[in-house]
Amino acid sequence: MLQHSGQEFKLRGSRSKQIIFSNIIDLNNLPVEVNHAKDYYIYAGSLTMLKGADNLLKLINISSEKISFVVVGLPKGEESKKIYKKLGGEKKCYFERPKEP
Repeated sequence: MLQHSGQEFKLRGSRSKQIIFSNIIDLNNLPVEVNHAKDYYIYAGSLTMLKGADNLLKLINISSEKISFVVVGLPKGEESKKIYKKLGGEKKCYFERPKEP
């Protein structure tokens, strides 16, 4: 099960059958608390190439200075560690350490 077509490309060599579910959670019934003080996006979870760490870096580079990004998670893998380090140099990217279980 994949979340986006970028994962399909990276897993092309896999012998398993791949199906993309763009959004398996219906967001229409979730309560939304709106805070218009500042726009930001949250990346939650391990920072990996499979989850699009490289695309996150590209998105931050092309986004408006008015938008901030919060990364909650740690990198896994050497390429992701390099991207994590680059993200740390971005003024509009902040890190929150994940809580221990």
